[in-house]
Amino acid sequence: MRSYLIIAIVLVIAGISFVILKLNIENEKKIKIQERNERAQKILSNITELVKCKSKFYRQNTYKINFVRKEMPYYYNIHAYLYEVCQNLRSTIADIINQDISYVDVSLVYKYCDEKMWKWIAGKSGTSAATDLNEFIKNKDTLFSYVLENEDEMPTFCNDKKENKHYKKGRRDRLFDGQGSYYAMPITFSNNKKGLVEAILIISTYGVNFIPVKSNEKERKEFNIILSHEVVPYYVEVIQAELGALYIRHKLKEKLKDKEKQDKFIKNIID
Repeated sequence: MRSYLIIAIVLVIAGISFVILKLNIENEKKIKIQERNERAQKILSNITELVKCKSKFYRQNTYKINFVRKEMPYYYNIHAYLYEVCQNLRSTIADIINQDISYVDVSLVYKYCDEKMWKWIAGKSGTSAATDLNEFIKNKDTLFSYVLENEDEMPTFCNDKKENKHYKKGRRDRLFDGQGSYYAMPITFSNNKKGLVEAILIISTYGVNFIPVKSNEKERKEFNIILSHEVVPYYVEVIQAELGALYIRHKLKEKLKDKEKQDKFIKNIID
């Protein structure tokens, strides 16, 4: 009789444990769904701010219509807008990792595929003011160079810069003894024939990490998926569109090198 009682007690305990485990799993799923929804809301809100930002550029030009030759055929500064895109992404990342935006930086550089000169859009603060961008990217020890030489392996994610050999410490890294994380990838704007503009996007943190350094491999993979599938793609689409605008502006300037051709082009637009 006693043995039956013990078996019954064991079965009851096992049943309770199973129910608790099931409830914990369901609760964990609910928390993940809630977090995913909150991230989606933040991203949607921030992307909407980018639309408002471009509207602001247009609105500023309505008071006194200025057709800036440097920006034609557009009516806003593409570099300035891309800079705002990077700042917006910076804010989104800071929100997701619950850190002050001052610990997060976003770098974006680009060049036309048929040319050699790289140009900054955002993220100079991580390097010395005297740094030559083109020489910096050529340096095999830099993350920029690694991204270009290993495009098939991109994007690349690192939660702990201290443990990564591809990251060359910059000025801000040294301030925080190298603590930080990064996420990097190439971006290309192309038509059906060839690549036209290539860019490198780097999200970097200083003094803080994306997730705790002691996180396990599963947790690191989960956060990488969050960046790669829930956050960054939306910004890549915006960046690609503006790279296309840069390309058209650049080629138009080549085509209309002298002022007479520019005046004729403007006249055709007005007419």
